[in-house]
Amino acid sequence: MSGVKRYDYGYKDDEWGGQRYLGLIEKPDGKLVRYEDHDRIVGERDAVIEQCSWECTWRQVEIEGLRDERDALLAKVADLRAEVEDFRKAIQELRDERAALADENQRLRKDADRYRFIRDIPHTFQVQECLRFQRNSVMDDIIDAAMEASRCS
Repeated sequence: MSGVKRYDYGYKDDEWGGQRYLGLIEKPDGKLVRYEDHDRIVGERDAVIEQCSWECTWRQVEIEGLRDERDALLAKVADLRAEVEDFRKAIQELRDERAALADENQRLRKDADRYRFIRDIPHTFQVQECLRFQRNSVMDDIIDAAMEASRCS
């Protein structure tokens, strides 16, 4: 009887008492099997190899898809970080502008307080003659109203 090397399904006991399939392995006893059995065993082995190869290819495709998705998400994160940085710069510019306007508002309030102080000095001091502006009741009322409104805000 002619034959070839003998193959069999390989199992190994695992640590939990079950068996784990190792695939088709060559029998160590060196016995020969018939060609038909060998062809069947080799065919099964080739089918398992092809299945594993297909699964490996599919996993590679999945991995590439996940990498592309990850790269897209990282690009989106970078865009969002740049947008946040732009917003922070805009907020800082608005804060600086607000501080400048607050300083200007303080300066104008001080000027208005000085104007009211000078305007309300009794006539005995003859200060009005030294002032460059004429007494204007409409303008005085507007300034008084603006000062009261600014104090309320």
